[in-house]
Amino acid sequence: MFALQTILFFALMLLVPVGLGKLVFPDKAIHSPLVYLVGLCAAFAAYQILVLPCSLVFNTTLTFATALWAIPVAALSLYGWVKTVRRNSWLPNGKLHFTKKGTLLLLLVLLVLFVEVGRAVTGLVVNGDDSDYCAQATTALYTNSINHYEPQTGTPMAPLDQIEPHHKISLWAILWASMTQLVGIHPAILMRTFLPIFMIPGAYAAVYLLFKELFDDNTEKALTAVFFLEVAYEVMSCNDGMQQWWLILVSWFGKSVIPNMLCPLLVYLVLSVQKKPGKNSEARLWIAIALVVWAGCLAGASAFTMMPFLLGVFGLVQLVRERDVLFCVKLGCCIVPCVALLLSSYADKIL
Repeated sequence: MFALQTILFFALMLLVPVGLGKLVFPDKAIHSPLVYLVGLCAAFAAYQILVLPCSLVFNTTLTFATALWAIPVAALSLYGWVKTVRRNSWLPNGKLHFTKKGTLLLLLVLLVLFVEVGRAVTGLVVNGDDSDYCAQATTALYTNSINHYEPQTGTPMAPLDQIEPHHKISLWAILWASMTQLVGIHPAILMRTFLPIFMIPGAYAAVYLLFKELFDDNTEKALTAVFFLEVAYEVMSCNDGMQQWWLILVSWFGKSVIPNMLCPLLVYLVLSVQKKPGKNSEARLWIAIALVVWAGCLAGASAFTMMPFLLGVFGLVQLVRERDVLFCVKLGCCIVPCVALLLSSYADKIL
């Protein structure tokens, strides 16, 4: 039974994001890291958009929120796969191109990645925040509610009245309670054991895209940079003075996903927009930027300030360099969710 549940979870985590990503970037191949990462962000963003009102306004059950999210996301992903089959757009050029040097570098990257993921899955890391994530998820699961019980005490309480209300607005832990309802695996197992299998490679995939952009689309240089970054992360995560190197040790934390996966992806997308790729492609990139920002809002409250600051730096540089006011306006529209949720989390103090 557990084996079937595991297969179902892996199928959902692999197939659904690709289908969603193909809707945003239909011309990209299904193996493209950009397709998967943007599709994953789309699923995360949809959860935050659809389920947050269920928690703060309507006080629905977790079961209702799970269905409200899972049904449209699955339908859209299926539509993306159907369009891929009809257009036969599996690979844009019909085949993959890799030199011998590129293949060797890829194998080295995958080898180190296998070691790091294996260590994350089988190792034991003690961190106080981990209990908070698991407490949120299990409380939501066993009470069939969304953040309406204080996880540490079990006291019935509105989300914004609890300790650190900004953490109750970011629904990262609740997402995995919903996933438990779909696949039947306990959220602690999903987060601590299965998430590193997706989040660590996802982080390196985002960094690979960024390196490839910085190295003028040179695959070999990008893979070399990722390899040295992997080695640096591994060394630092093993050092006694760096026990909280979050990508390797606590990759199931939402606030680990933000700086390690979402922010590099966001930088890559903004750099791609600045190259002015054409009206249609630029529109798709802006959609992807908005999805990544919303995904950050799901992953952790740190995104409420981190992403506006990051995009604000790009906007300021673009304004000074090219006086592109419209670019800054578009960036401003993308960070509206972060600002709105930040103000909501501190509404009692502001008022």
